[in-house]
Amino acid sequence: MKKRNFGYLGLLGLLGLLGLITGNAGLYGFFGFFGFFGLLGAGDNEKK
Repeated sequence: MKKRNFGYLGLLGLLGLLGLITGNAGLYGFFGFFGFFGLLGAGDNEKK
């Protein structure tokens, strides 16, 4: 499946959301940051 990487990046995004909810944005926001750009990168790869 080509969307296998999407699952891992999605988990990073969920960690980022949990960080915002629990107030640990400094820790989990870091993962959410890469998860966000990771999803953008995955979308660009599918277009190519």
